[in-house]
Amino acid sequence: MVCKLSQRLLIIGLGFTGLILLISGILLGPLVNMEVEQKLKKMMPLVKGTKTYNYWINPPIPIDFQLYFFHVVNPEEIVQNGAKPVLEEKGPYTYRLIDTKENLTHHKNFTVSYNERNVYVFQRHLSVGDENDTFTSLNLPLILNNSIANNYTVYTGEDNLDKISQFTQWDGKSKLTFWSSDTCNMINGTDGNIFHPHIKDTDQLYLFYPQICRSYMISFEKKGEFKGVRYSRFIMKDDVFASIKTNPENAGFCTPRNKCLPSGLINNTECRKGTPVIISQPHFLGADQSVIDSFDGIRPNKDLHETYIDLVPLIGNLVRTQRTIQINMFVEKSMYISQTKNINYFYFPVMYIKEKASLTDSLAAQFRDELQNPLLIVFYAKYCCIGIGIVLLLLVAGYCSRIKIKAFKHEKKTKSAILDATVNEHTKLLKNEKN
Repeated sequence: MVCKLSQRLLIIGLGFTGLILLISGILLGPLVNMEVEQKLKKMMPLVKGTKTYNYWINPPIPIDFQLYFFHVVNPEEIVQNGAKPVLEEKGPYTYRLIDTKENLTHHKNFTVSYNERNVYVFQRHLSVGDENDTFTSLNLPLILNNSIANNYTVYTGEDNLDKISQFTQWDGKSKLTFWSSDTCNMINGTDGNIFHPHIKDTDQLYLFYPQICRSYMISFEKKGEFKGVRYSRFIMKDDVFASIKTNPENAGFCTPRNKCLPSGLINNTECRKGTPVIISQPHFLGADQSVIDSFDGIRPNKDLHETYIDLVPLIGNLVRTQRTIQINMFVEKSMYISQTKNINYFYFPVMYIKEKASLTDSLAAQFRDELQNPLLIVFYAKYCCIGIGIVLLLLVAGYCSRIKIKAFKHEKKTKSAILDATVNEHTKLLKNEKN
């Protein structure tokens, strides 16, 4: 009797424990998420003295600004015979981008205005050569004059442009000065514009590309891990550079209107005050095959040339990012410049830029210890509680079922015995009557 009572108490205790663990596991996830959200709301505002504020003022993640140039191997054959351009990539020429914020003013409407200063410091050990390396590329002043001439019906003066080579040698250092001031809207070491950031919650992630004067949405691609930190990767959607046949919404970005370029290309001429600049991804990644086949030496590679950003799920911290853009010039035949008589037209690649940033080893370790590992412990604890709770409840349910089955069999056996006894007694009475 004592043994049965102890078993009953044990079963009741196991069932109660299993139920508590199951409920705790189910509630643990939402409770932890609420706690994390509360901490993030306290961390995210740009308040002086906080770690977030200090990281914003002096970003701890190093940014590498890499330049890749397309060296033209056969310039004479292109001009004289209209040959297919043969290109050779030269790069990277790597600069460490030092981003500082100055003249900060905090306003009553919870915004901050400031001047941003970008300084580029050459990193020889991360580059293929010195800043004084030379290469052959388009003569941009000539191309600009060619574009102007083709867009005006009246042209006066001598054809002095014939005396200028369509291709010229550039050195990397002078090119940096030109392109950093043009594509980044900022000359090396000078003040930028005043920015008024405003942070708010959003369910969609948009990025703004100043080089192409438009924003674009990035979409989730996959999950991964970098230096022990788990991330979700977001990439630029294919329809950003798609033709209007694939994405009719891009018709609004056709300039001039109704003159849309092939897939993979965006006309940036109007944003560049008439300079025939065409924007694409490096090596014409995602462009029409006809554009790629116009050159020898163009080899698009998704891993090397795509734009992506790796973020920590739930909190959105940056783990790693790569942003790329290629500068091309539209080169066409002109009746005013005899050097172009043997060509039809090209979307000629000049260079591409790659900005890369990733967590340092120390930052990755700090992030793992302070945030990721505690969250992982809670994550596994949640499912352990749910799993153990379910197992205990199943054991109790199994034990109870076993007791019921045993009782049912005992009752059935008892009824069978009583029935047999009744039949036997009735049989004896019949025999006595016969006697």
